[in-house]
This record gives sequence, C-alpha cells and structure tokens, in this order.
Amino acid sequence: MVRQIRLEASMRSLLPGAALLALGGLPSSHASCNSVHGCVACTETKTWSGDPCRFCPKDDACHAKGSVLNPCAANENKVDPTQCGSEAPAFDPARASGLYFVLSAAAYSDDPKGCLASNDPGLFAGLASVEGEHVRDPTNNDTVYLGVTAAVVPADNAVVVAFRGTQSNTTQLQWEAFYNLLLPKAPLTLDPAGTVNVQVYFLAAFEALQPWVEGYLRAHWNPGMRIVFAGHSLGGAIASVASLYFSVANVNGLPVAGWGGAPVLYTYGQPRVGDYGYAKTHDQYVRNAWRVTHEADLVPHIPWCSHLSVAHVQLCNAITEPTWPYHHGTEVFYGPMNTMANVTDYKVCHGVPINEDKLCSNMYPWPVMLANGIDEHVCYYGKLVGSYCAKGRAGSSCNT
Repeated sequence: MVRQIRLEASMRSLLPGAALLALGGLPSSHASCNSVHGCVACTETKTWSGDPCRFCPKDDACHAKGSVLNPCAANENKVDPTQCGSEAPAFDPARASGLYFVLSAAAYSDDPKGCLASNDPGLFAGLASVEGEHVRDPTNNDTVYLGVTAAVVPADNAVVVAFRGTQSNTTQLQWEAFYNLLLPKAPLTLDPAGTVNVQVYFLAAFEALQPWVEGYLRAHWNPGMRIVFAGHSLGGAIASVASLYFSVANVNGLPVAGWGGAPVLYTYGQPRVGDYGYAKTHDQYVRNAWRVTHEADLVPHIPWCSHLSVAHVQLCNAITEPTWPYHHGTEVFYGPMNTMANVTDYKVCHGVPINEDKLCSNMYPWPVMLANGIDEHVCYYGKLVGSYCAKGRAGSSCNT
C-alpha cells in the first residue's frame, strides 16, 4: 500500500507563523501567493524572495516555495505557466523494480549486453542498441573505472541511460570521501539555469562520462522520445547531474534543446549531490525525479546535510545552512523492516523538510545506519546490485 504523509490545511489555524517557520526550518506561505487563485496566475506571481509561487494540484492552491503547508512534493508542483494543465508525475514501481533497476545493475558490468542476455533474457529481448562504456576514474591513478550502460526501449519510446555505482574492493570509495567531504563543491554552469554547486567527485565523474552519453543520445535519440537516467549509489549521483545537464536547464550547446524537455530520473541509494541551490534548480527542471531508499541505507545520508543532530539524527535545515548538501527529488521509502519483496509496499515522502522528510529514511539515528546501512545499501529489490552480473540473477539474491 502506498502511504503518504501530508500536512493538512487545518494547520493554518493551529500553528502560529513562528511555529510554522520552525517546523522543518522552512517558511510558511507568503500572502502574495495565498491570495492568488488558479495555476497560471499562481505561477506568474513572484514571492517575497523573487521566486515564482508554486501551484499544487492536490489542494488546488497557491503556495510560496518551501511552504510547509504545501501537500505536493517538489516534483508535483507547477512552477511555470506552461506546466499548467499537465499531470503531475507519478512513481512507477514496476519500472523502478524492473527495467530501470536491472539496467542500473548491469552498469556495474564491463559487458552489460552479455549480462542482460544471460540474466534477464525477457527484458533483454525488449531492448535495442544496448551499449556500454567504462572510463578510468579521473581523480586517481588506480585501476578504477566509471561505467555507463544505455539502451533504447522501443515499447516505451525511450532511451534509458544507467550509471555504475562505486566499485567494491578498490580505493574508489576513499577517493569519493576525500573529494566530497574535504574539498569545496565545484560549479556547474548551465544556460539558462545559471551556476549550481555540485560535490567535486560527482561532477568529475559525470564530466568523464558525458561525452560518451551525449554521443549515444546523438546516435539513438529521436524527437518525441523520453530520456530516463538511472543509477545505484555513485551511479545515482552521476545520473542526477546528467538529468539536469540534459534538461532545458542547459539548452545552449546541445544539438536539440533539452533533448525534448524534461528527463526522468530514478535512483537507488543516491547520496546528496549538491547544495540547496542545486536541489532547487533540479526540482524545477527535472520534476519526474525519484530517489528510492531502503530502510537505514547509509549512503543517502552522506555527505551530511548539517552539523546539527539530536539523538544522533541529522537535522537538515536549508534555511540556516543553505551551502550544506541537500537532497532534490521525491524520496520513495521502503521501510522499516522492509525487504522490498513487495515492490508496492513503499511510502512517497511528502513531509518536512521538503525532500528531507524526517519521517522517512532520515528518521534513523547514526548508530542504526552504521550497524545496518551497508547491508541495506547493497541490497535493493532482493538483489545485490553490484553483484547482479557477476553472480547471476539467482546468486545475487539477498533478503535484507
């Protein structure tokens, strides 16, 4: 059963403005937004901060950006008049646990085509132009390779691009930690979206793979086709950057403006990729973005979102710490005590803070994540993601 946490409109009469401000560290709705009616009028109105108001189809109301009274997830809001009349994106558990997940697992292999043909022949039969590439990690001289797998899915009229996660038994994780935790974020300049700040390692990894990805899209993408980016762990972080880079946030220099509009993003155990500014920009341009999390998986909680914690639980606060890492997109939470055997037993997290819901995976204290988080990170939908190709469909089974 899909469970959703919503803040009811009755909170307007129950909580004073100061309390709403404190709840999740996000501002309450501004009067200029509250007084506007209709999607077009709402998205054409600016808030006190200069940002457009958000129209939420769920309550048919206009909200300021970051309002705790807004029951819509970031990717469900309408932020531009051209979005009015379009349906809000919805999470697809069948593709999340099937096509997108399997391609994310296949990206760990240097032979993704052979992996798919032997481990999932039924799915493989529905794909075309399955190709992959692996390039040396640009941040170190070790024999570590970044990887990407792409395929055309004729039945979906889509191209799916999936990125490899961190390689086990290598020094790659150490370099990721060094670059992301000890070095400042790196700028990624987009036109017209402007400059956003990304964790150094994730941006370097994307830039190493970007030429191959763009080449594949030039060869296989046609107008009207949807582009889906996916990945597990590090692969999810690279997919996050790719989905923003190949969106209308960055139209100049691309052969087709935005490659047809807004890409789709599905990630598994994705770490935080950039700061709050990056998260806001990503939510604006990549609305159909879903971060699947499994119980107390440790990786979605690094890098840390704040230096503050209570009872070993992080307190993400984009208002007081906007330069700290912050998640974008809507979390889809499988837990607690959830092995993901039932792919529809999840919660779409709409609570506060927005994108960092305290009642989803953020509820776990660090001692719990340190004890269980690695086992739950490597096991998604009953499979050891990084070992899916090496051990086979049956050999990679897990029950964590």
